[in-house]
Amino acid sequence: MRFIFFDAIGTTLWAGLAIGGGMLLHRQVDSFIQALSSIGGVAILLIAGLLALYIAWRWIERQRLVRFVRDHRIGVEELHGLIGSGNAPVIVDVRSLTARQEDLRRIPGALEAELADVRQLLAHLPRDHLIVFYCSCPNEASAAHAARQLREAGFTRVRPLAGGLDAWIALAEASESAQVTPEDLQ
Repeated sequence: MRFIFFDAIGTTLWAGLAIGGGMLLHRQVDSFIQALSSIGGVAILLIAGLLALYIAWRWIERQRLVRFVRDHRIGVEELHGLIGSGNAPVIVDVRSLTARQEDLRRIPGALEAELADVRQLLAHLPRDHLIVFYCSCPNEASAAHAARQLREAGFTRVRPLAGGLDAWIALAEASESAQVTPEDLQ
C-alpha cells in the first residue's frame, strides 16, 4: 500500500510540474514556437550545415590519426629485438582496467595506465627514451591516441605497437612453437 501511495505522489508531481510549467510559461513557449516557425527553413539549413562541419572535422581527425599510426608504429619483432638487446623501451599498456582484468596477459615489464591518465605519466616518463604504447583495440586506436598526446606534449620517441597485445601474443606463440623439436613431442 505504501508503494501505491508514493507512486501516486510521484506521478502527480511529475505530471503536475509539466502542466504547471506550461501554465506559467505559456506566453514564452508560444513566442518561441512563433520564432521557430518564422525561421524554420533557415534553422534547418543552419543545423544541417553545422552537422556537416562536425562530420567533416571528425573525418579529418580520423584521417590524421590513421596517418599517424601508419607512420609511427613499431612492429612486435622490432620491439622484441629491442628488449632482447638490453635497450628495452618504456612500455605502457593503455587498455582499460576492465580489459586488463578480463585478459591478464601483458608484455613483461609494461606499465599500466588508462588512456585518460596518459597526461599524468608525463612527469614520470623520460623524454629521451623510446616509449611504446599498446592496447587490444582495433587499429591500435587507444595506443595511437596515447602516443599522439605525448607527441603533442613534446615527446619525440613515442610509438604505438602495431597489432597491439594480440600481435605480441602471436609472436610469443610462434616463437614457442618454433622451438619445439620432434624429440620434445615424444
